[in-house]
Amino acid sequence: MEGTNIYFIGSVISKAVKIGMSGDPESRLAEIQRGHPNKLTLYKVVYNVTMEYELKVHKMFNTSVRRVNGSN
Repeated sequence: MEGTNIYFIGSVISKAVKIGMSGDPESRLAEIQRGHPNKLTLYKVVYNVTMEYELKVHKMFNTSVRRVNGSN
């Protein structure tokens, strides 16, 4: 899955941040926003990364982040 991007999408109100991969993070933001009651923001995009890199990012935040129900 090389050539994709890691995105950080979140809500200031809930303070939750979703970390995921997408070839088009802006479209992913719009997709997630449709099902979310609060305004979401695309905080950061890391371009052209591998799935292994995404796993490392998830491990970095693992101790301070919890999985939110319904998030995929």
